[in-house]
Amino acid sequence: CLYDYTMLNAKIIGHNSKDTWNTFVRERMEAVRQYNSCGPINIEYPEYLMKTPALAPAYMQGDAARFECFQTHWIKGDHEYKCQMVVDYNDYNRYRFEWNKGSQPWCRSREFENMLKWLTAICSVVAIIMIMVLIFLCCWCVKQKRRQEQDQGSENSRLRRDIDSYNPRTDTLSNYSDKRDTFTRLTPNGVRTDMKPDDSPPYSTPELRSRHRHDPENEKLLGLTTPV
Repeated sequence: CLYDYTMLNAKIIGHNSKDTWNTFVRERMEAVRQYNSCGPINIEYPEYLMKTPALAPAYMQGDAARFECFQTHWIKGDHEYKCQMVVDYNDYNRYRFEWNKGSQPWCRSREFENMLKWLTAICSVVAIIMIMVLIFLCCWCVKQKRRQEQDQGSENSRLRRDIDSYNPRTDTLSNYSDKRDTFTRLTPNGVRTDMKPDDSPPYSTPELRSRHRHDPENEKLLGLTTPV
């Protein structure tokens, strides 16, 4: 700039030369400078996916790369990545720069997304109804089982009461059977005696008078001609 200023006697040309030199030095320093870059993002670029802003490099430390889909699609997965420094825990003097971990971004059409939402809602309603029906059936089965147990218990208790009530009758019938084995005999003197069939006198004698031989009345009639 001094040469231009002194030789050409032009101050403006000298200042322009100085500004041009300073710009050259600055660009050279930026060119040789080492940047903390994360490099390109290791992901696939499926259909309908785009990076925003499209012309931004987003590869330096602190930069964030965002992905979006077309207006006819919804974005899925991790759609934002950030370049950051990662320190080596074994040696804190060593570090590297990398993108944050995330899943692959992809796009889904809005129509298919709405259909899946409707299907999910319908399946949820049907599942809730089925669960309620299953709960009702379980409760009904438990109720029927308890009712059967109660009916069986009441029937057993009724049979037990009937058996207990039949015990006195059984005694009566046994007494009656014992009494049926005996019979009452009226003697000529008017005395009643209980006799068993084995104790009854034999009826082999056909005549009625022979049954009471020792009776005084019969002895008086032995010599008389009577049809009896």
